[in-house]
Amino acid sequence: RPWLVRAWRQPWDGDLFYAHLLPVPGGFHGLLQVMGESQSRSFLGQRMEDIADATFSDWDGSASRWAEWNARPELVPTFLKSLQFDRSPAQVTWNDGKLRLVPDLERPMAKPVLVVYPSFQDVGVDSVRLGIGGVGITSDGTGSRFAMAMRVAPPGADLSPDIQMEWQNRIEGRAPFDGSSLDQGNGKKMSMKVSPASQRIAKVDPSVSPPVWMISVLLDGAPTQSQLDKALQKTIAATKFPTESVGRR
Repeated sequence: RPWLVRAWRQPWDGDLFYAHLLPVPGGFHGLLQVMGESQSRSFLGQRMEDIADATFSDWDGSASRWAEWNARPELVPTFLKSLQFDRSPAQVTWNDGKLRLVPDLERPMAKPVLVVYPSFQDVGVDSVRLGIGGVGITSDGTGSRFAMAMRVAPPGADLSPDIQMEWQNRIEGRAPFDGSSLDQGNGKKMSMKVSPASQRIAKVDPSVSPPVWMISVLLDGAPTQSQLDKALQKTIAATKFPTESVGRR
């Protein structure tokens, strides 16, 4: 991920105000630090890279912001260079994959927003993997209706039994990964399910399964289970999942 580094000297005490800025379509995410001249030497270089490596952020913005951002290739991480976001219809394509907002999720006159989440393994062992972990399109800035494709890798053998059981629940299609209604409060309900193609591959041999792709949808207005089922199935049908050739750092 390309970072911009800026520093200003504080006039009242001479300390330095450092900003390590990560450009995203909607602006910047940043790490801010005030330090003395002698401290600054240790924070520059490898130590700052270590801090940045353990910092997670997503990439978000409207279609116009994504277009402006993509026009600045020096700001775009390698694994996002193939991503394109179109407002009408609201859809994102990356590598050879595609996710779109189906009519059940779209809002008239809305300005859809795209959010990309990085994948990671274990924060504690500095194993950030800068690949696409999830791609979500909201029908407007509120996020009250969205469609999301999430890439979920099988857990390592050394992870807890709870996480192992969660993985089994995913590939077996058991609750809450069976498309059932999940109440999010304020009249919002979510439904999620592993894509049928991913599920078939994962169930052949769970011990060597590749990552699976899940689809989630969220509706507002206290939707019924039937409405959630319809939106989920339409979204799955409209989604083409990318290959595993996602660029990594």
